Amino acid sequence: MKSTVLDMTQSILSGLGSDEVNSISDTTESLQVAEVIKQAYFNILARSRLPMQEEMFQLDDSLDVTQPVLMYRPDRVAKMEWIKYYDSKLPVTGYQYKYVTILPVRQYLDMVNSFNIVETNVRTFTFN
Repeated sequence: MKSTVLDMTQSILSGLGSDEVNSISDTTESLQVAEVIKQAYFNILARSRLPMQEEMFQLDDSLDVTQPVLMYRPDRVAKMEWIKYYDSKLPVTGYQYKYVTILPVRQYLDMVNSFNIVETNVRTFTFN
C-alpha cells in the first residue's frame, strides 16, 4: 500500500488526537510531523545500500604543486569503498590502474613512523 507524506501526516496527527488537516502546511504541527517523516526517510535511505548510491568518482586534488599526492574526498561523497590510481610506469596494457591498500590507522602510523627522513626517497610535508 502506497502512502503519501500527507497520508502519513494525517495518520500521525489522528493518532495524537490533533486537528485534521487537508494539507501539510495547514498547521505548524502538521509541518513538524512532515519534517520528522522526511528525516526518518533520509535516515532509512542512508542505511540502505541502493545501487543508485554507488558511483565512480575522482578525488579532488589539492591544487598545491608542493603536495602533489594530497587529495580530498568530494563533498557529495559519504563513503569510499576502494581507491585506485593510474600508474604511468606500467606498460600500456589496459591494466594501468592499481589498488591503493587502505590501512587501519594504527598500522598506517606504524609504517609512517618507521620512515627515515634522511633517506633520499623519503620526503615530508606539513598537513594542516
